[in-house]
Amino acid sequence: MAAALAAAADPGAGTAERFEATWTRVIESFAATRPLWALQFEVLAHIERTPDLRRAFAGTNRQARLGLADLFGVDVKSFEPRQAEVIGAYYQALLVGLAAQWLADPEDVPTAHELLHAVKTTTTNLLPGL
Repeated sequence: MAAALAAAADPGAGTAERFEATWTRVIESFAATRPLWALQFEVLAHIERTPDLRRAFAGTNRQARLGLADLFGVDVKSFEPRQAEVIGAYYQALLVGLAAQWLADPEDVPTAHELLHAVKTTTTNLLPGL
C-alpha cells in the first residue's frame, strides 16, 4: 500500500488531484494484493471466537490508522492523537470498504474519479449544517 501511495504522491498536485491519483493507485493495487485482502476478511470472521486475535488485531488496527493518515498525506503530528486516529479511521473505512467491494465485483468498483465526486458531494451537503 505504501508503494502505491508513494507513487501517486505529487507534492505539486492540488489536493483533489492527489486524492484521485492516490485512489487510482490503490484500486490498481487490489489485483496484486488480492490474497492479502481475502485473508484480512477471513481473519475478521474469526475475531468473535478468538479473544486473543481480537486484542492483537485491535492494537495493530490503531497503529494502522495513524499510518494510513500519514500515507494519505495528513500531517498526523499537527492533530491531537485521537483526532489523527479518527482521520486514519476514515481512510481505513474507505479503503477496507472499497477492497470488499473490489473482492466481490472488481468490474463495478467505483473509480477514483467517482470517489472524488462522492467526497465533494457529501462535503457540500454537510457544509450548510456545520
